[in-house]
Amino acid sequence: MGMDVYGKNETNDYREEGGRNYFRSNVWWWRPLVDQMEAAAPALFAKVEHWGSNDCDGLDNAEDCIAMADALEAMKPFVDKTQKALDAMPDEECQYCKGRGSRFLNVEYVACNACQGTAVQRPRECSYPHDWEFTQEWISFLRGCGGFEIC
Repeated sequence: MGMDVYGKNETNDYREEGGRNYFRSNVWWWRPLVDQMEAAAPALFAKVEHWGSNDCDGLDNAEDCIAMADALEAMKPFVDKTQKALDAMPDEECQYCKGRGSRFLNVEYVACNACQGTAVQRPRECSYPHDWEFTQEWISFLRGCGGFEIC
């Protein structure tokens, strides 16, 4: 599952998908980006009700998108700090095998496919990376999209 974001400005050549400018994100990378926008520009963020669904909601005009891009430019320290905190989190006991490294399947124990037999896994929060390069891609899209819809 992911978010397909279509720009309203047909002349923007950020990315092309079916002749339209386009930005794509999976849900794991979209959620941190949404968190960044909410922190960077709460008033602009509030203009979009459905950031987390494919309801074709979005910012309606270039002015709002450029203002969001400007606000996001200041978020690099936040993004870097957040990712550093995620990277520093210790592994947790695997929730699927309860830290045994194996699971009972049919008639025998087999290596746990969730932790690959290590008995530990990364905390769930680590599934949502904060990546500055990805944020910069979104900023580039915002600067030329002329408004967008999350479909």
